[in-house]
Amino acid sequence: MGKRYTTFTNDLHASAYALFSLNAGYDIKGIPRIRSLHVQGNITNLTNEKGWSTLNTNNASSQYTAFPIAPRMYFLTLSATF
Repeated sequence: MGKRYTTFTNDLHASAYALFSLNAGYDIKGIPRIRSLHVQGNITNLTNEKGWSTLNTNNASSQYTAFPIAPRMYFLTLSATF
């Protein structure tokens, strides 16, 4: 069983998790009038982990706030130096 993080009063818990991301980029040179062209791709939350990224508790009012882990996202960046 994985590690569990609990509140001070031991009434709420969150299990541990790991997030993986992938990042790859390449510089292209030799294009006329462009000194360099950079292409980069990113994938966040590669395994599409589900759960809570942040849990905040307030013992005085017995309330809690939970923020979910962002889903898998893809990004492509293109930049140029002239």
